[in-house]
Parts: sequence; C-alpha cells; structure tokens
Amino acid sequence: MSDSTTPILHPASELKASRDCFNLIKRSEDEPGFLVGACTKLVAFKPLPSDPWTIGWGHTSGVVGGMTITAQVADALLLEDVLVVEQQLRPLLGSVQLTQGQWDALVDLAYNVGARRLPMIAPKLWAYMRDGKRELAAGQLLDIDRAGGVECGGLKRRRQDEAALFMA
Repeated sequence: MSDSTTPILHPASELKASRDCFNLIKRSEDEPGFLVGACTKLVAFKPLPSDPWTIGWGHTSGVVGGMTITAQVADALLLEDVLVVEQQLRPLLGSVQLTQGQWDALVDLAYNVGARRLPMIAPKLWAYMRDGKRELAAGQLLDIDRAGGVECGGLKRRRQDEAALFMA
C-alpha cells in the first residue's frame, strides 16, 4: 500500500489526457478564450509569418487563410488533435511508467512542438524519463522556450506550467 507521497505510475498505453491537460492547452493557445470558456480564435491566422495557418485551440491541419469555424468545432478539433498526439507519443515512451501529471505535461509539449520532433528537440528529457529521473526530466522542459532561436515569453510560461504539472 502506498502513502499519499508515492506517485501512482501507469504505462503510457493506459493514460489519457485529463482536464488539466486540456486546460493547459486552451490557456496556452487562447488565454482570452480559456478565461471566458469558449475559443475566440475562430478565424484562421498565422502566429508568425513562417508558422502554418492556425485556428481554434492551435489546430493547423488543413487550415487555410480565410477559414472560419465555430467554438464548438474548435473544441471538436482539439479533442481529435489530442488523440492523434497521444497515439504518436505512446510509442516514443515505450515502457516508461508515468504519473497522470507527467503524461498531461508531455501531451501538452507534444501538442505544441509535435510528438515526432520531441526526441530531437529534447534528447535529455527522454533519457531522464527512461532512467526514472523525473525532476531532471521536468527541468528539461524549461529549456524548450525558443521560437526561431529567440526566447519567447509565452513558451517560457507554457514550459513552466508543464514542469509544474509534470511534478504534481
């Protein structure tokens, strides 16, 4: 029997994104929408000129300039996108055991930067995860705060939120 300080670990294959994960994605992708409870980014936009067209809670697949959606469609796209991210993330983790918070933080990170890119972007994060060094892994999240080589305040905050969720 474990006490309240012992984290409950699960195989990645058994975990699903929780409300905490969805709230982190929503807050990071559209804070005004998160605060009012409905997505406000309903017209396609480019966060940066080199970025893909984006709509809703950070959806990019198939988005073109001039595209519009409803808040309900934004929610449905987020659910679909998170399912895809989870499917891509599971094989990368293999037999690594995770807490719900660790899974949620990794799903948010993968949602933001792309699951398949994670081992290249954060090789130490994966090494620490495989070795069970959770605190060191959480610290690696904080190093992924640049866009185009420039430190970005929004990414810094997102990584801090991920690290906190990872250690929860």
